Amino acid sequence: MDSWPVPRYTEGEDLSDFTDRLELYFVDQEISTDKQKVARLASALDASTFSKMKAFLLPKAVKECTFEECRKALMQSISPVISKPRARLQFSSLRRSPGQPLSEFVGQLKRAAAACDFGAFAETALKDRLVQGVNDNQLANVLLPLVETKTFAELTEAALLAESLRDTAALLAPPLVAAPIIRNSSNRDHPRGRRSPSPRRQDPSYVLWAETNEFVPTKDCGLEMG
Repeated sequence: MDSWPVPRYTEGEDLSDFTDRLELYFVDQEISTDKQKVARLASALDASTFSKMKAFLLPKAVKECTFEECRKALMQSISPVISKPRARLQFSSLRRSPGQPLSEFVGQLKRAAAACDFGAFAETALKDRLVQGVNDNQLANVLLPLVETKTFAELTEAALLAESLRDTAALLAPPLVAAPIIRNSSNRDHPRGRRSPSPRRQDPSYVLWAETNEFVPTKDCGLEMG
């Protein structure tokens, strides 16, 4: 008996994500036969989704099919079928949206590549699209020297690490503080209503102390220190 419930398919959920969760469930529950897997898959689907899958399996009954046959029928019944050229065109235009988590963009690339049937070129296509579509010049510059020598998984790991380090550095950086504005004495202090000239301009012996934001005369300026 299963120790925890079968993961349920939710309408609108990405089917690749659902089947990934289901296969991990099989591993955890030590479910290995097609008969067991098909039974768990059927119980994870709502009535409408199950009927669509069943229609794609005809003339065979669901219980007569392998798990892989059921998985493919489910994908065909839910996901729209597009031609390989169109799938590759869509893949080549993928770009990371502003604010989109990098891990989410990587998953989007993997799903899009699966429909392209790149074959042996898949690894290169994924790496190139990651660098070109990451939409971040700093990250792209980090990844470019690694494209020829690293796998897509290693390139992804490097990008995630670089972004994490940059975000951490930004959090730890001290905030920028604007310099205080030092104003001269008011116009009413001048006998003719004019602004009194700044003592700093008259006598270079005046210095500005950042701690007090005041002009403090030095000994040789001819003024009393108070």
